Amino acid sequence: MVNHDWKPFLDRWSKAILQSENLEYFKLPKAAIQSGWLGYPCAEEAQIVAVETRLGKTLPPSYRTFLKLTNGWRATGNFIRDIWPVDRIDWLAKLNPDQIVTDNYMEMDDPPWMDHGSYRLSEVERFSQIAGTLQISDWGDEELFLLNPEAVGTDGEWEAWFMAGWIPGAYRFPSFWDMLQHEYHTLLNKQVHDNKRAKTDDEISARLPHLLQELRTRAAMYPQANDPSGAVYGDGVRAGYAEAQQRIQQLQEANLQPIELRMELLRLADEFEQHNREFPTGVGNLASMLFDTHKMTDKIRDGGKAEGYRQAASTIRWFLGET
Repeated sequence: MVNHDWKPFLDRWSKAILQSENLEYFKLPKAAIQSGWLGYPCAEEAQIVAVETRLGKTLPPSYRTFLKLTNGWRATGNFIRDIWPVDRIDWLAKLNPDQIVTDNYMEMDDPPWMDHGSYRLSEVERFSQIAGTLQISDWGDEELFLLNPEAVGTDGEWEAWFMAGWIPGAYRFPSFWDMLQHEYHTLLNKQVHDNKRAKTDDEISARLPHLLQELRTRAAMYPQANDPSGAVYGDGVRAGYAEAQQRIQQLQEANLQPIELRMELLRLADEFEQHNREFPTGVGNLASMLFDTHKMTDKIRDGGKAEGYRQAASTIRWFLGET
Protein backbone atom coordinates (compact mmCIF):
# COMPACT_ATOMS: atom_id res chain seq x y z
CA MET A 1 0.00 0.00 0.00
CA VAL A 2 1.29 3.48 -0.91
CA ASN A 3 2.00 5.68 2.10
CA HIS A 4 0.52 9.04 1.14
CA ASP A 5 2.17 11.90 2.99
CA TRP A 6 -0.96 13.93 3.67
CA LYS A 7 0.29 16.39 6.30
CA PRO A 8 2.88 18.37 4.27
CA PHE A 9 0.58 18.34 1.25
CA LEU A 10 -2.40 19.69 3.21
CA ASP A 11 -0.15 22.27 4.89
CA ARG A 12 0.81 23.57 1.44
CA TRP A 13 -2.83 23.58 0.35
CA SER A 14 -3.89 25.50 3.47
CA LYS A 15 -1.16 28.08 2.84
CA ALA A 16 -2.12 28.53 -0.82
CA ILE A 17 -5.78 29.16 0.05
CA LEU A 18 -5.02 31.47 2.96
CA GLN A 19 -2.73 33.55 0.73
CA SER A 20 -5.34 33.79 -2.01
CA GLU A 21 -6.72 37.19 -2.96
CA ASN A 22 -10.13 35.47 -2.90
CA LEU A 23 -9.83 34.50 0.77
CA GLU A 24 -13.03 36.37 1.68
CA TYR A 25 -14.95 34.21 -0.81
CA PHE A 26 -14.20 31.03 1.16
CA LYS A 27 -15.90 32.33 4.35
CA LEU A 28 -13.48 30.50 6.62
CA PRO A 29 -13.81 30.67 10.41
CA LYS A 30 -11.40 33.02 12.12
CA ALA A 31 -9.83 30.18 14.11
CA ALA A 32 -8.89 28.32 10.91
CA ILE A 33 -7.31 31.44 9.40
CA GLN A 34 -5.31 32.14 12.56
CA SER A 35 -4.13 28.53 12.86
CA GLY A 36 -3.15 28.29 9.19
CA TRP A 37 -4.86 24.88 8.98
CA LEU A 38 -8.10 24.20 7.06
CA GLY A 39 -8.63 20.72 8.39
CA TYR A 40 -10.56 19.33 11.34
CA PRO A 41 -9.72 17.01 14.23
CA CYS A 42 -8.95 13.50 12.99
CA ALA A 43 -11.59 10.79 12.65
CA GLU A 44 -11.26 7.95 15.12
CA GLU A 45 -10.95 4.41 13.82
CA ALA A 46 -14.26 3.54 15.48
CA GLN A 47 -16.00 6.35 13.56
CA ILE A 48 -14.63 5.11 10.25
CA VAL A 49 -15.52 1.48 10.99
CA ALA A 50 -19.06 2.49 11.95
CA VAL A 51 -19.53 4.23 8.60
CA GLU A 52 -18.00 1.30 6.73
CA THR A 53 -20.45 -1.01 8.49
CA ARG A 54 -23.34 1.26 7.48
CA LEU A 55 -22.17 1.36 3.86
CA GLY A 56 -21.19 -2.30 3.68
CA LYS A 57 -17.82 -1.33 2.15
CA THR A 58 -14.27 -0.76 3.39
CA LEU A 59 -13.24 2.75 2.38
CA PRO A 60 -10.22 3.09 0.03
CA PRO A 61 -6.75 3.48 1.58
CA SER A 62 -5.86 7.08 0.61
CA TYR A 63 -9.26 8.37 1.73
CA ARG A 64 -9.01 6.43 4.98
CA THR A 65 -5.58 7.88 5.83
CA PHE A 66 -6.86 11.36 4.96
CA LEU A 67 -9.72 10.97 7.45
CA LYS A 68 -7.30 9.84 10.15
CA LEU A 69 -5.46 13.13 9.77
CA THR A 70 -8.45 15.41 9.20
CA ASN A 71 -12.11 14.44 9.30
CA GLY A 72 -13.07 16.63 6.33
CA TRP A 73 -11.69 19.78 4.71
CA ARG A 74 -13.00 23.35 4.78
CA ALA A 75 -12.12 24.64 1.29
CA THR A 76 -10.48 23.36 -1.89
CA GLY A 77 -9.91 26.84 -3.29
CA ASN A 78 -11.73 26.11 -6.53
CA PHE A 79 -15.39 25.15 -6.60
CA ILE A 80 -16.10 22.72 -3.76
CA ARG A 81 -15.92 24.34 -0.34
CA ASP A 82 -16.51 21.39 1.95
CA ILE A 83 -15.19 17.82 1.90
CA TRP A 84 -17.51 16.21 4.41
CA PRO A 85 -16.62 14.51 7.70
CA VAL A 86 -16.96 10.76 7.40
CA ASP A 87 -20.22 10.65 9.36
CA ARG A 88 -22.00 12.62 6.59
CA ILE A 89 -20.96 10.61 3.55
CA ASP A 90 -23.48 8.35 1.84
CA TRP A 91 -24.42 6.88 -1.53
CA LEU A 92 -25.29 9.40 -4.21
CA ALA A 93 -28.44 7.41 -5.02
CA LYS A 94 -29.68 8.02 -1.48
CA LEU A 95 -28.61 11.66 -1.05
CA ASN A 96 -29.40 12.86 -4.57
CA PRO A 97 -31.56 10.28 -6.38
CA ASP A 98 -32.49 12.87 -9.02
CA GLN A 99 -28.91 12.62 -10.33
CA ILE A 100 -29.31 8.94 -11.18
CA VAL A 101 -30.64 9.17 -14.74
CA THR A 102 -28.51 6.63 -16.57
CA ASP A 103 -30.93 6.20 -19.50
CA ASN A 104 -29.73 9.47 -21.01
CA TYR A 105 -26.01 8.69 -20.82
CA MET A 106 -24.01 7.35 -23.74
CA GLU A 107 -21.89 4.28 -23.07
CA MET A 108 -18.45 4.77 -24.64
CA ASP A 109 -14.96 3.47 -24.01
CA ASP A 110 -13.24 5.54 -21.35
CA PRO A 111 -10.16 7.42 -22.61
CA PRO A 112 -6.73 6.32 -21.31
CA TRP A 113 -5.13 7.83 -18.24
CA MET A 114 -2.99 10.95 -18.72
CA ASP A 115 0.06 11.33 -16.49
CA HIS A 116 0.43 14.76 -14.85
CA GLY A 117 3.37 13.94 -12.63
CA SER A 118 1.83 13.87 -9.17
CA TYR A 119 -1.54 12.59 -10.38
CA ARG A 120 -3.29 10.83 -13.26
CA LEU A 121 -6.44 11.97 -14.99
CA SER A 122 -8.92 10.60 -17.49
CA GLU A 123 -12.61 11.17 -18.18
CA VAL A 124 -15.78 9.35 -17.20
CA GLU A 125 -18.05 8.31 -20.01
CA ARG A 126 -19.55 5.13 -18.50
CA PHE A 127 -22.25 6.72 -16.41
CA SER A 128 -24.05 3.48 -15.66
CA GLN A 129 -21.75 3.29 -12.61
CA ILE A 130 -22.95 6.60 -11.17
CA ALA A 131 -25.78 4.95 -9.20
CA GLY A 132 -23.22 3.17 -7.04
CA THR A 133 -20.95 6.12 -6.26
CA LEU A 134 -20.32 7.54 -2.82
CA GLN A 135 -20.86 11.28 -2.26
CA ILE A 136 -18.14 12.77 -0.05
CA SER A 137 -18.57 16.53 -0.53
CA ASP A 138 -21.11 19.29 -0.83
CA TRP A 139 -22.31 20.44 -4.26
CA GLY A 140 -20.09 23.51 -4.36
CA ASP A 141 -20.84 25.68 -7.39
CA GLU A 142 -22.54 22.76 -9.23
CA GLU A 143 -19.57 20.44 -8.61
CA LEU A 144 -19.23 17.25 -6.61
CA PHE A 145 -16.61 14.74 -5.35
CA LEU A 146 -17.55 11.06 -5.69
CA LEU A 147 -15.82 7.74 -5.00
CA ASN A 148 -16.64 4.74 -7.19
CA PRO A 149 -16.46 1.29 -5.53
CA GLU A 150 -17.19 -0.40 -8.88
CA ALA A 151 -13.77 0.64 -10.21
CA VAL A 152 -11.08 -0.60 -7.80
CA GLY A 153 -7.35 -0.76 -8.52
CA THR A 154 -4.96 -3.51 -7.48
CA ASP A 155 -3.92 -1.24 -4.60
CA GLY A 156 -7.48 -1.17 -3.26
CA GLU A 157 -8.07 2.43 -4.33
CA TRP A 158 -11.50 3.38 -5.69
CA GLU A 159 -11.69 5.66 -8.66
CA ALA A 160 -12.45 9.24 -7.62
CA TRP A 161 -14.72 11.39 -9.80
CA PHE A 162 -15.01 15.15 -10.08
CA MET A 163 -18.38 15.99 -11.59
CA ALA A 164 -19.38 19.49 -12.71
CA GLY A 165 -22.19 21.02 -14.71
CA TRP A 166 -19.63 22.43 -17.15
CA ILE A 167 -17.94 19.05 -17.88
CA PRO A 168 -19.72 16.90 -20.51
CA GLY A 169 -18.79 13.81 -18.52
CA ALA A 170 -16.60 13.95 -15.43
CA TYR A 171 -12.92 13.86 -14.56
CA ARG A 172 -11.85 10.54 -13.10
CA PHE A 173 -8.77 9.75 -11.06
CA PRO A 174 -7.31 6.42 -9.89
CA SER A 175 -7.60 7.49 -6.25
CA PHE A 176 -8.83 10.13 -3.83
CA TRP A 177 -5.20 11.23 -3.42
CA ASP A 178 -4.86 11.85 -7.17
CA MET A 179 -8.08 13.87 -7.26
CA LEU A 180 -6.95 16.20 -4.46
CA GLN A 181 -3.53 16.63 -6.07
CA HIS A 182 -5.34 17.81 -9.20
CA GLU A 183 -7.50 20.23 -7.19
CA TYR A 184 -4.43 21.71 -5.52
CA HIS A 185 -2.55 22.19 -8.79
CA THR A 186 -5.66 23.69 -10.39
CA LEU A 187 -5.71 26.25 -7.58
CA LEU A 188 -2.03 27.11 -8.11
CA ASN A 189 -2.50 27.45 -11.87
CA LYS A 190 -5.50 29.72 -11.33
CA GLN A 191 -3.51 31.93 -8.98
CA VAL A 192 -0.69 32.24 -11.53
CA HIS A 193 -3.26 33.03 -14.20
CA ASP A 194 -5.05 35.66 -12.07
CA ASN A 195 -1.74 37.30 -11.23
CA LYS A 196 -1.49 38.33 -14.89
CA ARG A 197 -4.40 40.73 -14.46
CA ALA A 198 -3.95 44.43 -13.80
CA LYS A 199 -4.56 44.92 -10.07
CA THR A 200 -4.32 48.73 -10.31
CA ASP A 201 -4.73 51.28 -13.10
CA ASP A 202 -0.98 51.94 -13.04
CA GLU A 203 -0.35 48.29 -13.99
CA ILE A 204 -2.65 48.21 -17.01
CA SER A 205 -0.18 49.46 -19.62
CA ALA A 206 2.67 47.20 -18.48
CA ARG A 207 0.41 44.16 -18.33
CA LEU A 208 -1.32 44.62 -21.70
CA PRO A 209 0.96 41.94 -23.24
CA HIS A 210 -0.62 39.47 -20.78
CA LEU A 211 -4.09 40.45 -22.00
CA LEU A 212 -3.04 40.02 -25.64
CA GLN A 213 -1.53 36.61 -24.85
CA GLU A 214 -4.72 35.59 -23.05
CA LEU A 215 -6.76 36.51 -26.13
CA ARG A 216 -4.41 34.53 -28.38
CA THR A 217 -4.54 31.52 -26.06
CA ARG A 218 -8.33 31.50 -25.92
CA ALA A 219 -8.62 31.94 -29.69
CA ALA A 220 -6.29 28.95 -30.20
CA MET A 221 -8.81 26.76 -28.36
CA TYR A 222 -10.84 26.81 -31.60
CA PRO A 223 -8.64 24.84 -34.00
CA GLN A 224 -9.60 23.79 -37.49
CA ALA A 225 -12.23 21.09 -37.03
CA ASN A 226 -12.88 17.94 -39.06
CA ASP A 227 -16.50 19.01 -39.33
CA PRO A 228 -16.59 21.80 -41.95
CA SER A 229 -19.29 23.67 -40.04
CA GLY A 230 -17.18 23.49 -36.89
CA ALA A 231 -14.18 24.90 -38.76
CA VAL A 232 -16.29 27.77 -40.11
CA TYR A 233 -17.64 28.58 -36.65
CA GLY A 234 -14.11 28.46 -35.21
CA ASP A 235 -12.91 30.79 -37.95
CA GLY A 236 -15.59 33.24 -36.88
CA VAL A 237 -14.62 33.05 -33.20
CA ARG A 238 -10.96 33.62 -34.04
CA ALA A 239 -11.94 36.59 -36.20
CA GLY A 240 -13.67 38.20 -33.23
CA TYR A 241 -10.61 37.63 -31.05
CA ALA A 242 -8.29 38.93 -33.79
CA GLU A 243 -10.23 42.18 -34.00
CA ALA A 244 -9.96 42.58 -30.23
CA GLN A 245 -6.19 42.06 -30.38
CA GLN A 246 -5.83 44.64 -33.15
CA ARG A 247 -7.84 47.25 -31.28
CA ILE A 248 -5.92 46.67 -28.03
CA GLN A 249 -2.59 46.95 -29.84
CA GLN A 250 -3.76 50.33 -31.16
CA LEU A 251 -4.52 51.44 -27.60
CA GLN A 252 -1.12 50.15 -26.53
CA GLU A 253 0.59 52.33 -29.15
CA ALA A 254 -1.45 55.42 -28.14
CA ASN A 255 0.46 55.80 -24.82
CA LEU A 256 -2.65 56.79 -22.89
CA GLN A 257 -2.70 57.74 -19.23
CA PRO A 258 -3.73 54.85 -16.90
CA ILE A 259 -7.28 56.05 -16.22
CA GLU A 260 -7.81 56.82 -19.92
CA LEU A 261 -6.54 53.38 -20.88
CA ARG A 262 -8.95 51.70 -18.45
CA MET A 263 -11.87 53.72 -19.82
CA GLU A 264 -10.95 52.89 -23.42
CA LEU A 265 -10.68 49.18 -22.65
CA LEU A 266 -14.08 49.22 -20.95
CA ARG A 267 -15.54 51.07 -23.94
CA LEU A 268 -14.07 48.39 -26.18
CA ALA A 269 -15.67 45.66 -24.06
CA ASP A 270 -19.02 47.48 -24.25
CA GLU A 271 -18.65 47.81 -28.03
CA PHE A 272 -17.93 44.09 -28.49
CA GLU A 273 -20.87 43.15 -26.29
CA GLN A 274 -23.06 45.40 -28.45
CA HIS A 275 -21.72 43.73 -31.61
CA ASN A 276 -22.59 40.37 -30.09
CA ARG A 277 -26.18 41.50 -29.44
CA GLU A 278 -26.53 42.94 -32.94
CA PHE A 279 -25.69 39.72 -34.76
CA PRO A 280 -28.93 37.97 -35.85
CA THR A 281 -29.53 34.77 -33.93
CA GLY A 282 -32.22 33.22 -36.10
CA VAL A 283 -31.53 31.04 -39.12
CA GLY A 284 -33.96 32.90 -41.38
CA ASN A 285 -35.43 30.89 -44.21
CA LEU A 286 -33.86 27.48 -43.60
CA ALA A 287 -35.18 26.00 -46.82
CA SER A 288 -33.49 28.67 -48.92
CA MET A 289 -30.26 28.26 -46.97
CA LEU A 290 -30.14 24.55 -47.73
CA PHE A 291 -29.87 25.48 -51.38
CA ASP A 292 -27.44 28.31 -50.75
CA THR A 293 -24.41 26.89 -48.97
CA HIS A 294 -22.61 30.25 -49.08
CA LYS A 295 -25.44 31.88 -47.14
CA MET A 296 -25.42 29.11 -44.54
CA THR A 297 -21.62 29.28 -44.23
CA ASP A 298 -21.79 33.03 -43.70
CA LYS A 299 -24.45 32.53 -41.04
CA ILE A 300 -22.32 30.02 -39.15
CA ARG A 301 -19.24 32.24 -39.39
CA ASP A 302 -21.23 35.25 -38.16
CA GLY A 303 -22.42 33.23 -35.18
CA GLY A 304 -18.82 32.35 -34.37
CA LYS A 305 -17.70 35.96 -34.69
CA ALA A 306 -20.49 37.07 -32.33
CA GLU A 307 -19.25 34.53 -29.81
CA GLY A 308 -15.68 35.74 -30.32
CA TYR A 309 -16.80 39.29 -29.54
CA ARG A 310 -18.60 38.12 -26.39
CA GLN A 311 -15.60 36.16 -25.14
CA ALA A 312 -13.16 38.98 -25.95
CA ALA A 313 -15.29 41.42 -23.94
CA SER A 314 -15.38 38.98 -21.02
CA THR A 315 -11.58 38.58 -21.20
CA ILE A 316 -11.06 42.35 -21.11
CA ARG A 317 -13.29 42.68 -18.05
CA TRP A 318 -11.44 39.78 -16.37
CA PHE A 319 -8.13 41.55 -17.04
CA LEU A 320 -9.42 44.75 -15.44
CA GLY A 321 -10.92 42.93 -12.45
CA GLU A 322 -14.44 43.89 -13.51
CA THR A 323 -15.88 40.36 -13.21
